[in-house]
Amino acid sequence: MLREVPTVAQDAPGLTRRWFRDEYFDLYLWEKPGGAIEAFQLCYDRADRERSLRWSAGKGFLHEGVDRPETKPGRAMTAILVGAGAFPVAAVSRRFLHAAQDMPRGTHDFLMGKLAEYAQSLAQRAPRPPGGAGRRGAK
Repeated sequence: MLREVPTVAQDAPGLTRRWFRDEYFDLYLWEKPGGAIEAFQLCYDRADRERSLRWSAGKGFLHEGVDRPETKPGRAMTAILVGAGAFPVAAVSRRFLHAAQDMPRGTHDFLMGKLAEYAQSLAQRAPRPPGGAGRRGAK
């Protein structure tokens, strides 16, 4: 279950940064005064092949991998974000639904809505069969 980390460094003037975590997820939220979510970063599969789905009101979605240089001799200690390929939205959404059940309802619903929105955007970008094959009424 995701639990909120009580003391979090604040890095964006005018926004409150919150951090929730469990063994699989790290979730960072940036909220406006009053609690509206301005941005989030959902890091998943922390122990194996960590990746991140980011969203912000001004920029939309970005999916990235987390390169952990501390595991490679001679590398700097700061993690960097790199291309991550396809986002496994169905699997992450199912797992997040369970992990986030104790979060505040509004926050939970907002994040599940954003995951559904991202899944819909992926479906709309999926390649269609040439010549209209697979459509109803196609001849």
